[in-house]
Amino acid sequence: MTRKRRYLSSVALSSRLYAIGGYDASSRLNTVECFDPITAQWSVMTPMLQRRGLAGATTLAGTMTPK
Repeated sequence: MTRKRRYLSSVALSSRLYAIGGYDASSRLNTVECFDPITAQWSVMTPMLQRRGLAGATTLAGTMTPK
């Protein structure tokens, strides 16, 4: 990940792992990062509109749905 965090949500979708929100020891985060195991690299995705920590996330019909 490009940014250290804890209390994040994570979900696996289409062979990729997503790290969603969390807490960086000073504030909640709205960032989303995606790990591609084929390239072994993290990518920064479009941020969420709201900051989230200790949230849940799941997939529904092949799409990511933050809770």
